[in-house]
Amino acid sequence: MSTGLTMVKWLALGCAVGWVCQLLPPYDPRFAHQRKAVAALYDALAAEVRASVDGGSSTHPWPGPLLAARQALSVLPQFSRLAASPLFGLVGEAQRIAQHLRALGAWPG
Repeated sequence: MSTGLTMVKWLALGCAVGWVCQLLPPYDPRFAHQRKAVAALYDALAAEVRASVDGGSSTHPWPGPLLAARQALSVLPQFSRLAASPLFGLVGEAQRIAQHLRALGAWPG
């Protein structure tokens, strides 16, 4: 009887741990705000390129979208930064693309 009760207690503990883990943040849509900020950065980058190709004027100042993306990523807790490292990489890549466009004269600033 005591062995059965011990097994039931461990099963209950396992179910409780599983239930709590389902409520923790890693299981919800992670980094949604940060993904939106990085997407806005790339949208601004594409809009600038389109405007320069069409001969139009600048619609997005360069630092705005980049700063917004960096600020969105900077609010992440330290333990989440490794999981969000692809987003950090995308921001760095966008900055590199913008520098090349600036050198070609296709980016304001």
